[in-house]
Amino acid sequence: MVARAAMAMGIGVGAWLVLRQLFSCAEPKRVEPKPQRIVVIGDSLGLGLAPALAKISSIEVVGIAESGTRIRQWAQRVDSIQELCDVPSLVLISLGTNDAVMGRDQIAAEAGDVQALAEALCRFSDPVWLLPPPHLEVKHLVEATGLIVDNAPDCCTLYGSQPDIELGPDRIHPTGRGYAQWADHVWKFLGGDRG
Repeated sequence: MVARAAMAMGIGVGAWLVLRQLFSCAEPKRVEPKPQRIVVIGDSLGLGLAPALAKISSIEVVGIAESGTRIRQWAQRVDSIQELCDVPSLVLISLGTNDAVMGRDQIAAEAGDVQALAEALCRFSDPVWLLPPPHLEVKHLVEATGLIVDNAPDCCTLYGSQPDIELGPDRIHPTGRGYAQWADHVWKFLGGDRG
């Protein structure tokens, strides 16, 4: 796949540009009937995205993201996610950044967890994996994104067309304005009207 080839050649920015181009045209899948709830799971990026998304969404947004969490931890929590999907739901997954921070060995060890998490979510929701924004200053981010792209099953929509959003001083977490920019972009991708 493109991500593997880019990693093998050591191309960072170029790989991101290819990934952004690939996924910017992807159409989101729809849950039938229309989703009544968006559930945001993941790390601190998801924690900040959920309230920003709730401000513009015309449907309920429930954020259960937790700072510092990784893919493996959420793969073990599928039952708690399913409890929130008692109505037709779309699950947004914001994971991969903390896995990148843990390094290449940890990333490689979690390949099966990507597939297990996404396949489990596909049984009761319409999952959309928000790939880590490419402009974050995190070592091994390309490898972590490649792990997700290469291992997510077809039932999971991959969203990689991240806008340039305003980042805070740590160059990882968006500012309040940055989260609002990201939420607006995600909501438009999902085909939503402002609530």
